[in-house]
Amino acid sequence: MIAFSKLALGGRFGPARTLTDQARIFERGDAATHTWFLEHGAVEIVQSGDAGAEVVVKILVGPTLFGTIEALGDEPHYLESVRCLGAIRGYRMAREDFVRALAGDASLGLECAADMSRAFCVAARFEANRMYDADVLLANLLVAYAEIFGERTAGGMRLRIKRTQGELAGAIGASERQVNRLIIDWRADGRLTKSAGFYTIADLPYFAERAMPLTGSLVHGLTRRQNLALAKIA
Repeated sequence: MIAFSKLALGGRFGPARTLTDQARIFERGDAATHTWFLEHGAVEIVQSGDAGAEVVVKILVGPTLFGTIEALGDEPHYLESVRCLGAIRGYRMAREDFVRALAGDASLGLECAADMSRAFCVAARFEANRMYDADVLLANLLVAYAEIFGERTAGGMRLRIKRTQGELAGAIGASERQVNRLIIDWRADGRLTKSAGFYTIADLPYFAERAMPLTGSLVHGLTRRQNLALAKIA
């Protein structure tokens, strides 16, 4: 997002904010007062259910925007909760300033439109997720984490982010017992290992195949082709 990055670096959006893993940025139902430009890192969009359960419905990877649909749709409250997935760096803009910036700069408007369209494509793919069992949902989440935090090692793709079985279960809307059984089976088969709190995916093709019905349904970020196209316009 060339245009937004230029304005951020130029101080248009105020000082950069850095937050740590699992920090809450805003909650569903909070007053929708700001839009965020995520310069670096990733955030999880979560929806809450009964007994405090929280399901991950989308992962946004910077550079990207969030809080835009409320600002442009004139929604008074945030429709989703957002938490950090690893450490992030971003800028918070008052919604009035965000809308005013879009109205005065066509390149910002184009970047915002491309970003929102990409997000809706991811959301459309995710709509089928309730049709699949926990093994597909968990494989999809692990592949998404590998895409963002994967580090190739001799043992496979090491995830540079710690998550407990309970947190993984909550993220896909399954019981911890279901996730525990899956992880036990995968570890017994040598497809997944864990050391010092970090999982390593030893057989990434297996998980990619299991997740195939939901491929592209979690991670949202502008593609390289889109970024190049926007850079030419900017």
